[in-house]
Amino acid sequence: MRLLVACAVLVAVFSQAAQAVTAPVGFRFQPGETLTYAVELRSRGEAPGQGGTYSAEASGRAVFETSSVRPDGTATVNMACSGSGKMTAGTESIPYGDAPMKPLVLVLRPDGTIAEFENSSGGKTYLVTGGYNMWDVGTILATYLIGSYTMFGLELPAEMPTAGKTWTGAHKNEVLKGPDPETLKVELESEPITFELQGTRTYHEVSCLAITSPAALKFSMPGNPEHVSGTWYFDGAKGRLVGFECHLENWGTDRLDFDYTVTLVKAEP
Repeated sequence: MRLLVACAVLVAVFSQAAQAVTAPVGFRFQPGETLTYAVELRSRGEAPGQGGTYSAEASGRAVFETSSVRPDGTATVNMACSGSGKMTAGTESIPYGDAPMKPLVLVLRPDGTIAEFENSSGGKTYLVTGGYNMWDVGTILATYLIGSYTMFGLELPAEMPTAGKTWTGAHKNEVLKGPDPETLKVELESEPITFELQGTRTYHEVSCLAITSPAALKFSMPGNPEHVSGTWYFDGAKGRLVGFECHLENWGTDRLDFDYTVTLVKAEP
C-alpha cells in the first residue's frame, strides 16, 4: 500500500513538472499598470562615398500605460518616449529635437505582437498621424521599439519549448517614413521569424527566459552582408518583458555597427 502511495506521489510530481515546462507563457497586461523602460541606441558607420564617418546616439525613457484589457488578454496600451540624442557626420554634430511625443495607442496581443494602432488608418499598412516628427528623439526611440527584431519583435509561442528548441513567429513590423514629416508609416507583414529558447538567465537580478532570434536582417544597405542578433529577457512569473538587447553589423563598401538595449526600470503599481 505504501509503495502504491509513493508511486502515486511521484507520478503527480512528475506530471506537475511536465506541466510547468509546457504551460502557456504570455504577457499578462494589468489595467492601470505603468511600465517604464530605459532605452539606449548607439550606431557607428563608415560611408566612404558619402563623406566618411558618422554616428548617432539616443537615450531616454519609454513609458507604457495599460488602459484596458479584454477577456482574451489583448490590451490597449499608451506608449510615449522621451530623451535626448544627436547625430554626428564628420565634424558636424546635430542634436535631435526634444518636443514631447504624442502617445501611440497600441493594441497588443498576449503573445507580445502588435494587433493594431488605434490612431491609424488600419489595414496592412498603418499611417499613424499627428505630432510624430522624425527628427524628435521621442519618435526616433518609438520607431526602434515597434520595428522587427526589437522590443515588439518578440512573438511568444502557445507553449514554451525546452531550452535549445525553436519556434517560428509569423509577424513582422516594418517602420517607414510617412508621406509627410509628422506621419509614421508602419507595415504589419506576415513573414517567418525564428526564435530559440536559450534557457533561464538572470537579467538585472530577475530570473528570466532568455529568447534569441539569430536571423539575418535586410537593413538599409542592399547588397552588403548583414547580421543581426537579438535577445529578449522575459519574466514568465509576472508576464512582462524585463529587457532586450540587439546588435547589428553590416559589412561591405559601407559599414554599420548598431547596439540597442531596453531595460525595465520601474513597474507601477
